[in-house]
Amino acid sequence: MNTHKVINLLVSYRLKYLSSFFVNMLSIVFKSNIKNTIIENKCWLQESNNTKFVDFVPNYRTNSYRYAEKLCNDLIFSNYKPESNDICIDIGAGIGTETIFMSRLADKGRVYSIEAFKDVYDVLNLNIKYGNLHNVHSYNLAIADSNGYVYITDSDSHIENKLVNDDSLQNTRKIESVTIDKFIEDQKIQQIDLLKVNIEGAERELIKCFKNIGIVKNVAISCHDFLGKRLGDPSLYTKDEVITFLEANNFKIKTLNTPNDYANDWVFGTRDSKIMSKDK
Repeated sequence: MNTHKVINLLVSYRLKYLSSFFVNMLSIVFKSNIKNTIIENKCWLQESNNTKFVDFVPNYRTNSYRYAEKLCNDLIFSNYKPESNDICIDIGAGIGTETIFMSRLADKGRVYSIEAFKDVYDVLNLNIKYGNLHNVHSYNLAIADSNGYVYITDSDSHIENKLVNDDSLQNTRKIESVTIDKFIEDQKIQQIDLLKVNIEGAERELIKCFKNIGIVKNVAISCHDFLGKRLGDPSLYTKDEVITFLEANNFKIKTLNTPNDYANDWVFGTRDSKIMSKDK
């Protein structure tokens, strides 16, 4: 039985003090300075060097907060890094990995953080709470091509859950959906300095109903061609469609060339400031 199975077994029996003791002993063994504490009987609060990060699993080897910060700087913010007064939207926020650093950087602005999967959304809110992210507003919604309800897969790996059209499939959940335009109008958003999107292939549905793209200055969109290639599923090939959509709306496109296929399928765009001025 491996270490994570032992930890999960202890947690499943609500032996939180014993499981916390076991994890923190591992931190000592691996000479890390991370303190792990179970919260809400299911999540782990990781504390190190005055930073706090909540996840589904403990981390007794490396600092999850610092790893997330590096990921944001090296990948998500590689084209545009939020500034103090910025308005940011984080679609597919997950547990808040990017939201945390958007909030820190746009400290006088606002972050709209959207996550469809309820269990993940709950952890997102814990990161908002323990990180004192007062400028973040969170929403348990799916951004799709219609207003109403859609279905999302319910797998053990929360980062792989995606929207599906067939409600007869096993292991799905019904969730509220809105178009990006409706969300922008409902929240009365006048400008978006950074729009980050990571929604497991549903970026195709998002761009179908995006007439308000003109108020967006910068985008960072995770396309999922890499996942389509891994799974042999061409329906996940969205990169060309996203680039075509952005170029048609006067964005200058940037992509990466790294050893990591998922990183290379991020599409970054900056809208021509002269065209934005004309639109206003």
